[in-house]
Amino acid sequence: MAAMTLLGSFGLLGSASASESGAGKKTPLALAFDAVRGSMTDAVVVPAGYTAQVLIPWGTPLNSQTPAWSAERNITPEIQANSVGMHHDGMHNFALDENSASRRMVLALNNEYIDQKALWAPQGGPTGMDEGGKRPADEVRTEINAHGVTLVELRKNGDGHWQSVIDSPYNRRYTSATDM
Repeated sequence: MAAMTLLGSFGLLGSASASESGAGKKTPLALAFDAVRGSMTDAVVVPAGYTAQVLIPWGTPLNSQTPAWSAERNITPEIQANSVGMHHDGMHNFALDENSASRRMVLALNNEYIDQKALWAPQGGPTGMDEGGKRPADEVRTEINAHGVTLVELRKNGDGHWQSVIDSPYNRRYTSATDM
């Protein structure tokens, strides 16, 4: 009797059939788009009518003190301190005001780790890695400046794409070397 009571509480011995209880009835999804089919394609796929864009990649200048990103650009501590940090793994948007919340915001990005091969590619890789780990101070400062938190103002332009606002008073980098 105890076992039947237990099984009944899990719905395993219920008296109503699935069609009587409503189980098995299909309900429409509350999504406003058709789901994207599963795929092994190495690409970003979005539902029809939607677009995807690279929003704010590593190295994007936060102000006019920094040259535009280029794969050949040598990174210095100053350039990295004034650019978006590496490898965002968490982010949150903060609307600047209620009336423009869907067109203007500050995006906070956690810059979790660095990729030394990418960071030092123009110089042929980091120095000192095969010399007992001794590194030039500027390389260490640059790597510190690639970690941390980036705050960047974003605005949606007329064609619906987001872009960063260079020299915004909201743009900032916070690292372990930042005075607080």
